[in-house]
Amino acid sequence: EKFRCRNNDSCVVTPVTRKRCKRCRLTKCFKVGMRKEWILTDEEKTLKRQKIVRNRMIKQQAQLSFQQQTNAAVHSTVQINTKTTE
Repeated sequence: EKFRCRNNDSCVVTPVTRKRCKRCRLTKCFKVGMRKEWILTDEEKTLKRQKIVRNRMIKQQAQLSFQQQTNAAVHSTVQINTKTTE
């Protein structure tokens, strides 16, 4: 994909302005040592996003399972304590 700069390749790229000009941002990246091979294709980006979504779901399920186990343990402890105090 070819990017064009509206400011004759003279944009100042900072964390705040980095999204304003893709061409100048990419040029700056190459100047500081980035390689062309490190740019993800659209397919690679999609796969990466899908992996992130899958990992988030797995993490959420694990947290939910842990919470359910904790709640069950607390509930059984309360029942045991109630029976012993009767």
